[in-house]
Parts: sequence; structure tokens; C-alpha cells
Amino acid sequence: MKAVYKFPLMVAKLQRIKIPKNSTILTVQIQGQQVCLWALVETDKELEDRFFAIFETGEQVPENILRYIGTFQIPEENFVGHVFEMKGEK
Repeated sequence: MKAVYKFPLMVAKLQRIKIPKNSTILTVQIQGQQVCLWALVETDKELEDRFFAIFETGEQVPENILRYIGTFQIPEENFVGHVFEMKGEK
């Protein structure tokens, strides 16, 4: 069965999230005070590690990115974060 799941993100350089295999990443947005990533998942699949990184505007982005996910803003902190899926932990 497919469903849309939400995964909270830390505002951190790199993080590992366990999500069902072959999930499709949909978007990243702020919900309340939390940065969240939404994915279309097959609920019966086993979990796998996926890696995501958040970079600020103007910051160098490494070569091991898989794809751009989205941009979010935290106005109270004057912060703009750009979320990318990465090939691994480095």
C-alpha cells in the first residue's frame, strides 16, 4: 500500500533518515516550527538509509548530491535552507 509519510528534519548539515525503500521524495516545508520532508512510500517495504543535507544560500555544495528537494525559510532566524538528497554520508 502507498501512503504519504512525513519525516521531521533537523536544521543540520547532513542527516540520515530511515525510510521505506524506493520512496519518492515529494517536498520539504515548514510545519509549525519544524522542518519536514514528505515522501510517497510503500508501507510494506523494508527501511533503508537515505541522506539529506541542508545548505544556506551562497554556501558551497559538494559534488555528491543526487538531487535538489526544495527550499524553506525560517523568517524569525533570517534563515533560508536548501535541501538536497546526497549519495552518502560524506
